[in-house]
Amino acid sequence: MSIPEVLLEVTSKTGNCTGLIAELERTLSELAPGARVCAVMKDIPTRVDVMAWANRKGHAVVADHREGPVSRMIIEKGRLPAPSTSAADR
Repeated sequence: MSIPEVLLEVTSKTGNCTGLIAELERTLSELAPGARVCAVMKDIPTRVDVMAWANRKGHAVVADHREGPVSRMIIEKGRLPAPSTSAADR
């Protein structure tokens, strides 16, 4: 499996999904759209939560590789969402 080139690796310091997602939010906020980071996690629930978070935020999971208990997920930062055009915003 070919893994795309990444700018940096983000590993959970707290061992839970909340800490990893917070670190990914901070890291990706400083990068341009299209930049890629590698998220490293050691459990399946965190992997599922990170995938759901990336989807909600408009980022793309471009690679997802497991080696034993460790998962490495390459996340590509998405473009900023289009401005809202709801009546409440006018």
